[in-house]
Amino acid sequence: MKPEQDILLEALYKEQYRNLFRYAVSELKHKGFAEEIVQDTFLEAIKKIDDLMKHPNQTGWLMETVKNKIKTYKRHQVRYLKLFLSLDSGVMREPAREDNRITALEGIDLDGMRRYLNEEEIYQLKRVFFDRASHLEVSQELGISLWACQKRMERIKGKLKQNDAV
Repeated sequence: MKPEQDILLEALYKEQYRNLFRYAVSELKHKGFAEEIVQDTFLEAIKKIDDLMKHPNQTGWLMETVKNKIKTYKRHQVRYLKLFLSLDSGVMREPAREDNRITALEGIDLDGMRRYLNEEEIYQLKRVFFDRASHLEVSQELGISLWACQKRMERIKGKLKQNDAV
């Protein structure tokens, strides 16, 4: 970085860190997460230093960046919380299919999952997470190795996360 960029960042850090941190704490109610958000904001400032130097309101730029990072953080937290609470819950509703293999669960959009997963993957997901069957039991049911069962579960979870299916 150029010396003038270093000077600007150092001045902004000294002047604005506390304000940004207080704002982040007020929004997140957690000092550790707030500190990470503010650090990420200054990392973003380093990455986009040329834009920041040209910006007419550098303090406002930092505050907007903090707000955007908080929104992103909250959105991810809600998504992951919903995913894990749903996957850990055993609360079941009416069967979604007549063959009774797939059961619709509260908070889970099985129709959305069907766009990304085949029937066997949905069956495996249901058995492992909802029925709390072991990987060994499921591997025997599907006629695959234990390792293959575990790898398939990793791929299933990856597909769902990648496509925001839950």
